[in-house]
Order: sequence, then C-alpha cells, then structure tokens
Amino acid sequence: MAGDILSRVNQYYLEKTAKDIKRTLLRNAKEGRMFSFIQFGYAEDIDKKLKIDEVNSKIIKLIFEMSLNEKGVQAIAENLN
Repeated sequence: MAGDILSRVNQYYLEKTAKDIKRTLLRNAKEGRMFSFIQFGYAEDIDKKLKIDEVNSKIIKLIFEMSLNEKGVQAIAENLN
C-alpha cells in the first residue's frame, strides 16, 4: 500500500516537472532566450537573448541555397571545406 502511494506521488512529480520544463522552454523560445548552447549562425546579446550572427549567417544561407538547389550533404560539405 505504501509503495503504491509512493509510486503515484513519484508519477505526479514526474509529470509536473515535465510540464514545468516544457513551459519554461517555450517561454524562453518566445522571448528569444537560449536554453542550452548557442546554435551556429546566432550570437548572444547583452540581455542573453539570441541575435543573428551576421558573419556566420552567410554560411547558413549558403547551405540552405545549396540544399534548395538539390545539393546533397556530401556536396555541401565539400563546397564548405
């Protein structure tokens, strides 16, 4: 009986924690805040918000253009190297 109650409490805590984490990640994304590491093509500003890194964004745009022109991963990698 005590084990069953403990199991239910643990399950409740797990579900509540998961909801809290998802809510926080969504709020941070809407506010432009990072939640792990900065993705290539972005930089962090003074307020710890993400902004486009103008230098590296050119590389990202080139990758997307090559992909839209039906270049494969291998061809894109060879072009960048």
